[in-house]
Amino acid sequence: MPQAEADFYSAKIYGNSSFKAGGKLVVKCSTFGKQTLGEVFVYLCKNGRVLQKSKTQQDFTFIIENITKNFTGNYSCVYSTREYDLNAVSRPGSELLFITVNESFVPAYLTVLEDGVKEGSDAEFKCSSLIRPYTDSDSRIYAYLCKNRTVIQVNVWNTEKNETIFILKNVKRADSGKYLCVLMADIQPLPNLIINGINEAEIWVMENAESENLTAVIVVGCCIVFLLFLSLGLWGIIQGGCFTCSEGRATEPTITSGGEILNHEILLENRTDAEWDEFSDDDQSGLRRPLEIHTGSAIYASVKKKIPEQSL
Repeated sequence: MPQAEADFYSAKIYGNSSFKAGGKLVVKCSTFGKQTLGEVFVYLCKNGRVLQKSKTQQDFTFIIENITKNFTGNYSCVYSTREYDLNAVSRPGSELLFITVNESFVPAYLTVLEDGVKEGSDAEFKCSSLIRPYTDSDSRIYAYLCKNRTVIQVNVWNTEKNETIFILKNVKRADSGKYLCVLMADIQPLPNLIINGINEAEIWVMENAESENLTAVIVVGCCIVFLLFLSLGLWGIIQGGCFTCSEGRATEPTITSGGEILNHEILLENRTDAEWDEFSDDDQSGLRRPLEIHTGSAIYASVKKKIPEQSL
C-alpha cells in the first residue's frame, strides 16, 4: 500500500549510543505525549530505512540480535495509525540517535622490555591502547597476549593507565617468537578470525651463562682427555720403534784374554761354517740362512783375524 505522508509522525527514541559487535542493539520508541487514538504502528528506522515495526499503544522496545559494524548509523522512530510494508516507509523521524557498533575486540600496541632474554629469566611485555572495546559501565576489559594466534596470558585492563603488563616467567628457547595484544570486553574464546594487533613484538631466548660455562668445561675436558690419549699413543709408538731397532741391531762381540767370544746372539745356534754349508746343500726348498746367522758368521770371521793363531 503506498504511504501517505500525512499518516507518519515522529516518535521519541531512547537508547545507548554504542554497542559491541556480536551483541544486541536495544532501542525504545515512545509515543508518550503524542495525540494518539488507541493502538498505533511504530517503525524503527536506520538512515531513513525501516528495520523493524511493531503494534503498540504507547512505547515499544526494539531488540536486534548479533549486530555487526554495519549497524552503525542514524536511528529514528516514526509511527502511523495504519500499517505499511517495511519497504514503503522511507521517512525518518525528526529525532535522531547516532549509534556506533564497535568490534568485540580491539587491537592494541605491544612493546617488550628486552628483545633478547636469557633462558630461565623473565620476559616483560607492555600492552597499551587509547581505544577500548564497548562495555557496560560496570564491566571489565581484558587484554589478551597471543603467540601464533594462541592465547598465552589474560590480564585485567588498567583503565586509568590504559595499559597492562604481561610477564612470562622462566622462559625457555621455545618461547622465542612474535607476540601481539588485543582487548576484549569480556572473557571469551577468540573469534574464528585472523587476529592482528597494531604490531607484533618479537623476543628470542638465549642460553644462560651457567649453560655456557658448563658447555665450555665439557669441551675443555674432552680436549684434555683427547690430548692425553694422543700423547700416550705417541709414547707407545716411539717406545715400540726403539725396541724394534735395538732387537735388529747386531752387537759387537766381547773377546776375553783367552780368545773366547762372549756373544750369545752369534753363538745362538752354535754351528760351524761347515755345518751351515751342509745345511744349505741339503735344503731343497731354496731356504737361506737366517739373517742373524749370516751376520754372526761374518762377525765370527772378522774376530778370527783378530785372535792370534797360536791361541787358536
